[in-house]
Amino acid sequence: MLWEGQTYNAHDWCERLEITESDFQALINEGAFRSSDTESRKYRLDLVGFLFVKRRAFAVLPKIFNGRTDISIIRDVISCIRTYRTRIKRRMRHAEASEILSFHDDKAKHIDLFLALIDWTSDRGFHSEDFESATDEPFDVNWSATMDQGIPLHIGNSVIYSEIVGRRVDYQLGPLAPLQAKALLALHAQLIPVSLFWLNEHDPILDLARDINASSLPRSGTFRNELEEVTSFLNVCNRDHDRELAGILFDWLMDRSRETQKPSIFGTNAFHYVWEDICRVATLSLGSQADHGSIASQPVYVMQNDHRPTAGQKPDALRANQAGLSILDAKWYDVATGDLPGVQDIVKQLMYELSIQNDIPVRYNAFLVPMTNKSPALHVIGRAEMRANNQSDIRFKPIQIIGVSWDKAVSLYCKTSGRTQPDALDWTSIEECKG
Repeated sequence: MLWEGQTYNAHDWCERLEITESDFQALINEGAFRSSDTESRKYRLDLVGFLFVKRRAFAVLPKIFNGRTDISIIRDVISCIRTYRTRIKRRMRHAEASEILSFHDDKAKHIDLFLALIDWTSDRGFHSEDFESATDEPFDVNWSATMDQGIPLHIGNSVIYSEIVGRRVDYQLGPLAPLQAKALLALHAQLIPVSLFWLNEHDPILDLARDINASSLPRSGTFRNELEEVTSFLNVCNRDHDRELAGILFDWLMDRSRETQKPSIFGTNAFHYVWEDICRVATLSLGSQADHGSIASQPVYVMQNDHRPTAGQKPDALRANQAGLSILDAKWYDVATGDLPGVQDIVKQLMYELSIQNDIPVRYNAFLVPMTNKSPALHVIGRAEMRANNQSDIRFKPIQIIGVSWDKAVSLYCKTSGRTQPDALDWTSIEECKG
């Protein structure tokens, strides 16, 4: 288990990850590590997600969980990243280039295939085929065979047959079961410790997969044979659920054929973008998104007779409803360790409010920071204010620092699927803490 922000020299990182210097350099080039001290060659792990090196996976947890190894955090991280990946693809035109470039999904396919395979296997077991046989215990009557073999006795308007033929349906492993077991075991091993959240080493599904794999080893084929088997199956199969399984296995085979031993990444080296998106969802109940440019003055350069507008101010979340305007900026800081927004952040947040038109009431002007303790969903943990001579400068309103429960915010965020409107946290509960 690794944590965002961990710092070691290059040699120590190579030993910890059991990789070569060239592999480590490849991870630096991908943005997973950033130099923090050129002289001592120290590098900071600048990633939240997973590192895949030599068929091993290392979970990299957010810095706010430094030292914790809870398996549930891995679940949250995977869910957050997958949700963020879906949402950013939907708003690709509006996303900042840095948001897109900071996201790495080299191994996203592996995780998606693993979860799809688990879902299919949990619902239907390993691939099987059914065949019918006659039985003397007619719990399920085979009427076609009964009418062919039995002697009909007509009594009034009814017909009674002298012999009833029952139908018994038996099942046996289907042709895709060995490959299904092989793929499940391979993906589970490759994605440890990620995979352990869904299936521990002694899960009945894995035990059965091992049995199927062991019994089919003598006839396990090459990549080409396996691909031909799946392709042939798809050509003749007409059952939707079987075609779904064959499609998953086909994708796994093709993905495996392109696989290399070079290190790869799944996640982002700018998790603050994910936190900003989580906070966008968490603030939906504060009203609709407002445009700062239409309700506030914006900086402009005046050069002789030439006016040159700047890019403008862009709060992370600007919500408006009847209660007023909420100016909220998501900050990916671990306040529990004394990590707080800097002077530039405070000045920028003050300017967001000072430039708002006078007739628009401001309800909240706040930083939103993650909290990992068992705190309320939302609560004020402090404020940033301008002071002079140890007294508050009343010309500037304080900026509240609002702690947002990681568990509750992530739970709501990850409920977002497709184009479904996500839920939002209830901001009325924070009223008692204001002031």
